[in-house]
Amino acid sequence: MAIDLSQFYQVFFQEAQEHLENMEALLLDLDLASPDEEQLNAIFRAAHSIKGSAGTFGFTDLAEVTHVLENLLDRIRKGELALRPDMIDAFLDAGDLLKDLLAAHRGDGEAEPARVAETCQRLAALAGEAGATERAPAPTTEPPADATAPAALDVSFQLDAGTSNADAAIDNLVAEIAEQWACHLVERPIEAEGRWRLSVPADADPEALRGMLEFLVRSDSIRIGSAEPAASGDEAYGFFDAEPAPVADSGTEAYGFFDAEPTPAAAPADDAWGLFDTPAKAEAGTPGPSPAGTDDSFGFFVDLPTPAPEVAVSPAPTSEPAPPAPTPVTERREATRSERRSTPRAAAGGETSIRVDIDKVDKLINLVGELVITQAMLAQSASVLDPVQFERLHNGLAQLERNTRDMQESVMSIRMMPISVVFSRFPRVVRDLAQKLNKQIELKTIGEGTELDKGLIERIADPLTHLVRNSLDHGIEMPDDRVAKGKSPVGNITLKAYHQGGNIVIEVADDGAGLDRARILAKARERGFSVNDQISDAEVWLLIFEPGFSTAEQVTEVSGRGVGMDVVKRNIGAMGGRVEIESMRGVGTRMTVRLPLTLAILDGMSVAAGKETYIIPLGYVVESLQVERGMIRGIAGVERLIQVRGEFLPVVTLYEVFGIPGAETRLDHGIMVVVEADGAKAALFLDALMGQHQVVIKSLESNYRKVAGVSGATIMGDGHVALILDVAALVQMGKSTLRAAA
Repeated sequence: MAIDLSQFYQVFFQEAQEHLENMEALLLDLDLASPDEEQLNAIFRAAHSIKGSAGTFGFTDLAEVTHVLENLLDRIRKGELALRPDMIDAFLDAGDLLKDLLAAHRGDGEAEPARVAETCQRLAALAGEAGATERAPAPTTEPPADATAPAALDVSFQLDAGTSNADAAIDNLVAEIAEQWACHLVERPIEAEGRWRLSVPADADPEALRGMLEFLVRSDSIRIGSAEPAASGDEAYGFFDAEPAPVADSGTEAYGFFDAEPTPAAAPADDAWGLFDTPAKAEAGTPGPSPAGTDDSFGFFVDLPTPAPEVAVSPAPTSEPAPPAPTPVTERREATRSERRSTPRAAAGGETSIRVDIDKVDKLINLVGELVITQAMLAQSASVLDPVQFERLHNGLAQLERNTRDMQESVMSIRMMPISVVFSRFPRVVRDLAQKLNKQIELKTIGEGTELDKGLIERIADPLTHLVRNSLDHGIEMPDDRVAKGKSPVGNITLKAYHQGGNIVIEVADDGAGLDRARILAKARERGFSVNDQISDAEVWLLIFEPGFSTAEQVTEVSGRGVGMDVVKRNIGAMGGRVEIESMRGVGTRMTVRLPLTLAILDGMSVAAGKETYIIPLGYVVESLQVERGMIRGIAGVERLIQVRGEFLPVVTLYEVFGIPGAETRLDHGIMVVVEADGAKAALFLDALMGQHQVVIKSLESNYRKVAGVSGATIMGDGHVALILDVAALVQMGKSTLRAAA
């Protein structure tokens, strides 16, 4: 029955993408002066794996490029060629081509045969420029006519059913084997599922040969054996790993179908015929295994070695050769078979992870979220019951709460991914851009293992890329300028990630020129912004996030158009995060991005305004207090301000923002919650604090519509819906009031 290989395409695409990313990271980390041998081997293995899988699925363009790439890498790792910078460039360009070809086979774009041919020629030219020895000649279908040549191994196998473009896949396989041994194709089958036959020199390592074959063919169909005929003139077939066996006296051929020693002499008629792993017989007169009926093993099993009995044994005739000792290959093969039978997959070093569709994970997380809500409802309902009378119920609900929280944390961890998934793309970005700008840059990454929700991983990549490009273009000076300032000609950009509270913090720092306060203020006035020389540095730095703002003197393909930083701030804000900037002239700049660990669940403070309940994310809360009348201030244009430790904060009243009837309106009778977002503070006025909860976020926009000042919703334990406040938008309302007054 034919197997539809297209069902495995997605797995191949994912694995090939991982191999390419790993190969790129290793290439960028190579030391040209003394490349690490293990790194070269890992790069070679990545290319080899892609080639083997591509050949299996019939992606000949991928197999062609990786085959040429693999040949060049192989010569470099063997020391036949010296690694040069132009080779690294060629390898990276070949990796880009392979990524494009993968995308084309997914249906995203089209393959470019001309580009494939150009890349292959470039890689082949790099191998030829160093005066390398010529490659082995292309395999032919006829064996060399040398009657005196040593015995060859006869190799036969069957391809996996449904393998597309079998001829091309076999040609690649033969060429790969021919790089080590003078392999040639003996027989191409006529029928689709016939056996292919190869001839390989007898000195080839059967285990290594089998490993190369298993990349492409059915493992259970591989037969490796001697191509010499049996003593009787009949063919021994060579299908199994055995020496050809001589004909027994009874006229029955042993065929050599099993891993057995050759039988040097005739055996009795009731012998097991040497078909199984039994020790070789010495001679007809030497006692052998017990006849059938007296021995339960029937020769089917291998007897453990036992000490020789203390009786005289006649020596074997000198005319008969001694049975050969088992070869290391045979011993290794038998040990491997035993391990496969007795060792579980995980213990044998097999895969310890599985691939799961992200939709299934999202569905699981949603179900756990509903479970959290249901548990909160049960706890709310049970709170009115007598804890003495209903002790078992309360204990059970407490246990349910603990288990639910543990399950929630475990399920949420499934979506967590290391930030290295994002950081790994920046060495290539920095290298290419530094070459374009003629700058010398060293990139450092810290905290690559810090985990972040997968949804945020996918959305944070572009903002971070822009921040890194901005540091490299605007921050780091030209090498001559750095030397003139007493700095190293090599600039440093540092990417750092770590957890802080319920947030993940990502820093992009450089040791460049820093931000120019005077220049930014001058540009702001030129654009018509209302600024003065007394505003703080933090407020000046935030001006670079305004749409269309740029201090670049000329527009280049890298920067200067004034777009990008405003998008960065908007995208990070949409994820519930914020950006902070610290800079010192001549020392450098550090941009800090703070994000929640996940967009699915958050820790929040529930507050009341009138009869409505709202959730304030804890990450924004600075403090809460009840103000006295003497703390309330007013200035021209702004009626409500509160003074907290010498700082005047605008007051945002929830009952006015959301039109809540029956809410407290006197500022000295309610509660003020001081919140901070984007470096600015404001005081939210509300009726009362209700408690702290871990809430499941539900999208209000996808179920209703966008509401100003609200970022989402959740279901409380009593079944009511509570809105989650968009603190950044509320703080912006307070800032707008102050700006209007100014």
